[in-house]
Amino acid sequence: MHISTLAVRRPVGTIMLTLAAMLLGAVSLSRLDVELLPELRTESVTVWIAYPDAAVSEVEEAVARPAEEAIAPVRGVRGMRSEVVPGGVSIRVQLHPGLDPELTALTIRERLDALSWSLPEGVERARVSAGGSDKATMVLALGAADLAAASDWASSVLRPRLEQVKGVARAEILGAPRREVRIAPDPVRMRLAGVTAAEMESALSAANGAAAGGVLTRRGTRYAVAIETGLNGASDVGDVVVRRNGDRPVHVRDLAKVEETWAPRDGFSRLDGSPAVGIAIHPESDANLVQTARKVRALLAELHREQPEFQASIVEDPSPFVERAIGGVWQSAWIGGLLAFIVLRLFLREWRSATLLLTALPVSVIASFTLFEIAGVSLNLMSLGGIALGIGMLVDSGILCLENIHRLRTLGLPPARAAAEGAREISLPMLASILTTCAVFVPLAWVPGPLGALFRDQAVAVSASLGSSLLTALTLLPMLASRWDGPVSMRVPMPLYRPYHRGLRACVRRSGLTLLATAVLLGASVLVLWERPRELLPEVSAGTLTVDLALPLGTDVDVTGAAAGELEAWLRERPEV
Repeated sequence: MHISTLAVRRPVGTIMLTLAAMLLGAVSLSRLDVELLPELRTESVTVWIAYPDAAVSEVEEAVARPAEEAIAPVRGVRGMRSEVVPGGVSIRVQLHPGLDPELTALTIRERLDALSWSLPEGVERARVSAGGSDKATMVLALGAADLAAASDWASSVLRPRLEQVKGVARAEILGAPRREVRIAPDPVRMRLAGVTAAEMESALSAANGAAAGGVLTRRGTRYAVAIETGLNGASDVGDVVVRRNGDRPVHVRDLAKVEETWAPRDGFSRLDGSPAVGIAIHPESDANLVQTARKVRALLAELHREQPEFQASIVEDPSPFVERAIGGVWQSAWIGGLLAFIVLRLFLREWRSATLLLTALPVSVIASFTLFEIAGVSLNLMSLGGIALGIGMLVDSGILCLENIHRLRTLGLPPARAAAEGAREISLPMLASILTTCAVFVPLAWVPGPLGALFRDQAVAVSASLGSSLLTALTLLPMLASRWDGPVSMRVPMPLYRPYHRGLRACVRRSGLTLLATAVLLGASVLVLWERPRELLPEVSAGTLTVDLALPLGTDVDVTGAAAGELEAWLRERPEV
């Protein structure tokens, strides 16, 4: 039994299956990620290794070269490019096509962790990200009269609370003042006490750490005990015993001047020209950008109610632009569907067929979101563009079905039989038409590199919407057409029919001239296409301006701050800002 015949004979079952498909689609729609464009992950891995306060030559010899030697043997590495700056090294690792950047990044991280024991003391753990996924999506600025208090609050309260938000991988504090204990040894006192700088350094290292405290067994479980002996503040540092001369201990304060002061700045953050503490929020790889941003904004409002003296402002947040862009595509798609209904009403010259098609249109669109979730497709401009592109094709399938049903009704067949026979007769032509369209889009999903990642979502969207429209045209539409009975009459031709028919006969009579005009039009189109600029993505204005100020390598942070201040003052005078 054909599926259309079964749908007509079982109207209740058809309606229940349709509602189930729409319910699954609605649930899937609520769970889809929302982003501006599909994730374009390049076949590369980025490594950042920080070595605070180290010179460029020291970073190159002690960190960059060993790291490159550790990364080079990793399978799939095609090449590396290292950039050494004061305080760290950035290594961009290029991979061979077809490799998974996530797995390669995991291997590189393991090799660098194994290397860490041989690196100089003070080198931080390597930060490895695959395909540029470690980029911050939100940036906050915390301004306050007391910047030190704001920095402490950001470190102790704001950052831990942000990292508890679902979708946030980590929060990084930028430009915050740091306190440090500065030790200025007195050479004369050290010479009189017979203490060397190496002894003092060894004593401080031993005092600032953790010692093993044995093993504690409780209720059948063994716990390792560690004794924390860390130093907190200048007083603890000054009390460290370097050596004993007889019964008299020699403390650090006896040999050096110990004071707690502000560490030299290696960066700064400003909000509207005033000093501030910056917080960069890095999302998880599978996080929903819009939902994560909403949760962060809700958390900031809650924290402001708890402590009004601290107000964190959102400096950079792409989620409103993403919501507006996605909403615009949704609006365009539904307006397109409404216009399609109006056009159908004008051309079909009856309300029944146009209303049936308008009913089937949202069913096809919503049901297709189930395939979105199965295929891992997010809601973005490309996938929603595919839905909008498929709306016209959705209507085509319905028109074919309803027109054939109408033809059989005019031949005298009863509504139920006309609906079943009409859908069955055009099922193979509709299937061939949809498969032909899918054959154009589906291969784009297998194009290697960023281009394939960009068009994969569109290919899935078009294929899913067309497949859903085929099922709707073969099941729901025949069932509705069989139940919506009414008088059948011959349609009066549209007023445009006669001019079109005369023009068509003229083209057939002058076939040579028609072919020549077609060739000229085709050639002109190719020339215009050849002259058009080419780019991967069009420029999209998000209403923000980013200015990169590059100064010579090694420029002092105060000089950089002064140059940035001049630029800020110039921007504040602009009426557009």
